[in-house]
Amino acid sequence: MSTFGIDVLRFFVGSIFLLSSAAKWRQRDKLFKLVGDYEILPPRLVAPVAQLLPVAELAPAAGLLTNVIPVVPAAIAGAFALAFAIAAFITLRRGRSIDCGCFGVSSTEKVTWETVIRGLCLAAMAAVVVSAQGGAWVRVPPLRLPQGSGLAAFIMATTASLLYLVLSETHQMMRRTTSLNEELRVVFEDRAVKGSGGLPS
Repeated sequence: MSTFGIDVLRFFVGSIFLLSSAAKWRQRDKLFKLVGDYEILPPRLVAPVAQLLPVAELAPAAGLLTNVIPVVPAAIAGAFALAFAIAAFITLRRGRSIDCGCFGVSSTEKVTWETVIRGLCLAAMAAVVVSAQGGAWVRVPPLRLPQGSGLAAFIMATTASLLYLVLSETHQMMRRTTSLNEELRVVFEDRAVKGSGGLPS
């Protein structure tokens, strides 16, 4: 893959983790329930993991967006994404319906098979960034703002990540609206049947 393509993936993964970290940080007092709802970690680990999660996501985001030792934050981001996909898979196999919490407690998204697929795709993107570094685990390039094609990659990836967030939330809202409309339709039909049953034939 070209350098431009790698930059797009790097900025995209970094932007997703940055948005996720920021959302969780604003609602970090509610993360205990969010992490506990997955019922995967031992109870004694839920609180420390909930407290560290926003910072743990911010670290790879900062590394990917600044291109400082990119292979390390990319590997961490990939591990996080894979772990999240596995947690979502286990939740679905148990037949449970819980909030995804991908972008904080306020996110309306439920854990679905789409959640698993997105986690795996994010992990795959991070793996591509890792493989593109050629094993340079300790290379520290000079910190500089994106320019030229790097700037274009940054803008494209940031826009894509924001669009991803908006579309994800819109999709979940549409699903909930459809479900609510169906419930209302059943209620009105039930009332109509009961009302017609009381009329003389």
